[in-house]
Amino acid sequence: MDFSLYNSLFPNTSTFPIAFEIAGLEVRWYAILSILGYLVAICIFMFSIWKRYKVNVDVGFYYIFVAIPSILLGARAWSFIIGDAQGSFFAIGPNAGGLAVEGGVIFGVIAALIYFPIILHFPKYHSRVVIDGKVYIQKPSLWIYADAIVPTILIGQAIGRWGNFFNGEIYGQPVSEESLSWLKLLMPGVFNHMHDANGIYYQPLFLYESFMNIIAFIIIYGLLPQIKKVRIGVITGLYCVSYGIIRLIMEPLRSSQFEFTGTYITTAILLFVGINIVIYCQFIAYRLRDYKWYLFFKSYMQYKLHNSTTKITFKDLNSSKFIRENSDKIFYAYR
Repeated sequence: MDFSLYNSLFPNTSTFPIAFEIAGLEVRWYAILSILGYLVAICIFMFSIWKRYKVNVDVGFYYIFVAIPSILLGARAWSFIIGDAQGSFFAIGPNAGGLAVEGGVIFGVIAALIYFPIILHFPKYHSRVVIDGKVYIQKPSLWIYADAIVPTILIGQAIGRWGNFFNGEIYGQPVSEESLSWLKLLMPGVFNHMHDANGIYYQPLFLYESFMNIIAFIIIYGLLPQIKKVRIGVITGLYCVSYGIIRLIMEPLRSSQFEFTGTYITTAILLFVGINIVIYCQFIAYRLRDYKWYLFFKSYMQYKLHNSTTKITFKDLNSSKFIRENSDKIFYAYR
């Protein structure tokens, strides 16, 4: 891996990227921790759709094979956009750096917006629901899978940021040794690698972001789902909001050589989109079902009688009373 850009700016900063060697092949901590971050995120995602949301697991499993190349491509492309990449665009490997999280998230979302509407259209991925002795076919909402995916991004990032530490990346502005006394006390191993040969110390941005990602993950994945009135889709919106806030906190601490004004634009977009998703999913979407059932019927969840000549009509279902009495069973995804 070429560290020429970073080394030209911080020539004496200590790095120890190599974990071990196998037959002369260097295996870096960056690779180990990046892969570990992906695996943990995938396991949590699959567990969520299986146990928490109880929707078709195959849909989520197949998405993994769509998401990984999309995320890598987006992360690599974004690193070139912000001027943080070295070497060829296609120099992507388990030991390479030059990957920007923001681009990976953007491309992963684009891939999801294309993949899920297509695959959820196939009847084989619908599920059976029994309501009052009648069997219905349920078409899961895109928001269910979104809520299962997005919290895992936070925990994956939290783990992956430690790969940046071993690679000698994601440091902030120079600071005094005294200002990092807390780090010396709590994490002496990290503290010992936060200065260069000239004795200049730097902000451990990777550590700040890793910690904030863990806190956001605990709140979004662990606490929010316990609140019954939180509707589906809100978790997705709150991820955008939380990550936007994290970026707002991190950017002023970044060294001036690594500043990118476009980051503030993407952060503003994240916050705007996230807030609007929360408002729509929590306060608007379920109200539309009362007045314009066909919008909800088409966009979010579809039901029809299974093996029966009886049909559900808009007239039968377009009533507040029906929705209220059956919301726990029919609109499980909206809790």
